[in-house]
Amino acid sequence: MRMRMKMRRAKKNLILKCSNSWLRLEEMLQESTTSSRRRDSLSRT
Repeated sequence: MRMRMKMRRAKKNLILKCSNSWLRLEEMLQESTTSSRRRDSLSRT
């Protein structure tokens, strides 16, 4: 029984870690896109 609970907790932790990393990746992507857009606008002027 205890092992099963541990496994369940580990699974939850893994899912949380994955979702957090994905969120971070998305944030980084958004930041990079906005910075590239800024660069484009700067080069245009």
